[in-house]
Amino acid sequence: MRQTAEQQVNKNKQSKRFSLKTKSAIVILLLLSSISLIQVWFVHQYQRQQFDVYLQTKRIDYDEALNRHVISSFYELSSLSDYLSALQRNEPAFDEWMRQNWVDTRAAWNLTGYFLYSYGENEKRRDLELGNSTLEHLQALIDKTFELKESQRLIHCSKQCYLLLTKPYLVNNNLYVSLLIKSTTELLDSFKQSTQLNNALLFRKTINGQALEQVQLLSEKEQDVFQQIIKLRSTSLKALNVGQLKMNGQEYYFWLNRLDNSNQEQMNVQTNIEPWLITIFDTTELAELNSNFWNQVLFILLSVLFLFSGIFIWLVMKPIRKIERLSRIYPALANREFKIAKNELPLSKKRYPDEVDILFEKTGNMIDSLIELDSSIIRKESELEYLASHDELTGLGNRNMLRYAVERLMKELEISSRHWALIYIDLDNFKQVNDSLGHESGDALLCQVAKRLKQSVRNHDQVMRLGGDEFTIVVDYLNSRNEVTIILEKVFEALSNPITVKGVKINVEFSAGAYASNDNHLTLEDIIKRSDLAMYQAKASGKNQYQIFEDSMLLSAERTFLIINEFDRSIDKDHFSLVYQPQFNASSLELVGFEALVRWQHAKHGAIGPYEFIPILEESERISLLGRFVAKTAIRDHAIFLQYSDNIQMAINLSPRQLYDEKLASFLLENCHKQGVSTGLIELELTEHSIVKNFSHAKQWMEHIIKLGFKMAIDDFGTGYSSLSSLNQLFFNSVKLDRSFISGMENSIRDKELLASVINLVSRINSKIIAEGVELESQHKYLKDIHCHWVQGYLFAKPMPIEDIIPMLEIYKNSGAWPTIAQKITKQ
Repeated sequence: MRQTAEQQVNKNKQSKRFSLKTKSAIVILLLLSSISLIQVWFVHQYQRQQFDVYLQTKRIDYDEALNRHVISSFYELSSLSDYLSALQRNEPAFDEWMRQNWVDTRAAWNLTGYFLYSYGENEKRRDLELGNSTLEHLQALIDKTFELKESQRLIHCSKQCYLLLTKPYLVNNNLYVSLLIKSTTELLDSFKQSTQLNNALLFRKTINGQALEQVQLLSEKEQDVFQQIIKLRSTSLKALNVGQLKMNGQEYYFWLNRLDNSNQEQMNVQTNIEPWLITIFDTTELAELNSNFWNQVLFILLSVLFLFSGIFIWLVMKPIRKIERLSRIYPALANREFKIAKNELPLSKKRYPDEVDILFEKTGNMIDSLIELDSSIIRKESELEYLASHDELTGLGNRNMLRYAVERLMKELEISSRHWALIYIDLDNFKQVNDSLGHESGDALLCQVAKRLKQSVRNHDQVMRLGGDEFTIVVDYLNSRNEVTIILEKVFEALSNPITVKGVKINVEFSAGAYASNDNHLTLEDIIKRSDLAMYQAKASGKNQYQIFEDSMLLSAERTFLIINEFDRSIDKDHFSLVYQPQFNASSLELVGFEALVRWQHAKHGAIGPYEFIPILEESERISLLGRFVAKTAIRDHAIFLQYSDNIQMAINLSPRQLYDEKLASFLLENCHKQGVSTGLIELELTEHSIVKNFSHAKQWMEHIIKLGFKMAIDDFGTGYSSLSSLNQLFFNSVKLDRSFISGMENSIRDKELLASVINLVSRINSKIIAEGVELESQHKYLKDIHCHWVQGYLFAKPMPIEDIIPMLEIYKNSGAWPTIAQKITKQ
């Protein structure tokens, strides 16, 4: 199913792919198009530049032609002026002659006016005036000529434009200045005829800072063109002096020349009219040639583009088609479709192979290798799948198989509800077998256990080994939850007979826990957790026991987890404290000591009793951390107690784990020295049970601690089954009778006699006897009668915090009697 899904995904990818052939065609077209566009752009820029240069050259040529016509016109006027000055010298009645021949002279030379000035007796006078004399600035021009004694030229415009030429000369030692005035019409006509261009005059007049323009047409042609130019100039932010114009399907190039750009400023001639000559050049034909040129260029470029694209695509398509076949081969290889991949290979080898042909050949070799490798992988996968789901030693299913079996069971239960169970089995003495007989024997034992377990269950039940000496059985199709008991009994029956390994008979001891249910919403971890809790409950009950999980076990486990988890926080937040129960001389009721007892007041969960948290903490090193806290605090507080009575001692309970704390003795010494407390006033208590369980180590440790000056007491005496001989080997100062002795003597004469015998026995080995849990006067009286040394219990005083102890010590110091005991004596 997984491979089919992958194949479908690959097919979807292939249907959405962008083929190399398409990519190549697009890239080629884009590349050639880019090259063509770049070429077009450069050609266009060059052609545009050439066109602009042509128009600029044309304009410069026309400007020079206009300048030549202006110079020629002034030259004609200068020649006429020389002729008239020579005539004046030879003709005494020159003025009269000029008046008589003015009309002919004006017509012949196209003159507008002729003026003659003379200079004598420091004043100028006009001797002759012919033609138009209304033009402005004539007098300034005459004055400049007299001043410089040089000929002056000027183009002057008002409503029309005129050529003005002054020339000084001497006649009979008298200075004369002649002024010739000629219209520019002949000049402009001549210019138009020589250049074949249309012109118009533009008069720009400035009034109150506002420019007004008016055109004077020199011909009736292109009137609308000139008007459009004026309109363009009026709408432009900066008046156009050179530009191009498209109008009525025609294209024009136009420019403007200032006509009065001679020495007007030098002669201080100021005018508010600027005369401009507008020249238009019809570029329609050039534009058509340019357009035709571009059409040809584009046609050639497109032809070349398609030609080279076709050639290039033809050259690359064949190898690309081969690559396409390769693109079908490799996905098929990825999906293990070797037959499909092999069919894509060419049937025959090429005589002249290229790189792709060589790749096909190597791909064929690779396919053959992959077929062989795939067959090998399939075999190996099968082997690995078996190893991944089975225990190599016993052949049973392992944890992975267990997970698979449980998950499959949960899915089946969704359809068909039924009872099922998981049995968790742990061998109790397996480590001893390994240590004594060796691991090879241990493995043989495990194989025999696995065989018997399989034989003890039904065919559809599954036995697994999780590792080490742990086994599980998945039990299915139970009629009820209680039916798992029958399976457990068969398992115990199968393992009850000894197993022989290498000639040695081994009695298999084990504990089993079972979780039975019809729930289908649990995870494997939850199921193992429940069966594991039941197994440990069975292990706590003794060997060869089994337990079926109850909800209370889970609550107990959660409580245990809470205690362990919260301990680390509470020890740092001062949630732990000590209370102290006084100890008294049984006969005199004199205060002789205190026993330090730890209390846990959790900020959230309230008071947690020591009988609950101490057994849990004793399973880890946390008990050592708590023990150090108790010892340090008790020694510190005892230093305070000694201020009120210098001969009382402090009893501190130790955990069996603390016997293996190599630094505990130095820790106790250090705190005693720090607080100034004598080690002889500190009595360390170990339970009889912990001493018996760790006898050899406990014996050495007790001997060492007594040598350091501390006192030792055996706590809960009578519960650890110690013998008189073992007691005789130990080093201790006191024996603390278990409270069960005290509470039992009220209802049993036998218990009283037993208690008396114990006290008599301990007294013979010179040890002090302390009775705890004394709550009745009759108990106290009997203990005193049988010579018990010290007593403690609720009859005399309850455990109290240091805050309550201090005031009572004050009273005791002053009165010599403990307050609660004094009250009882008073009442009696």
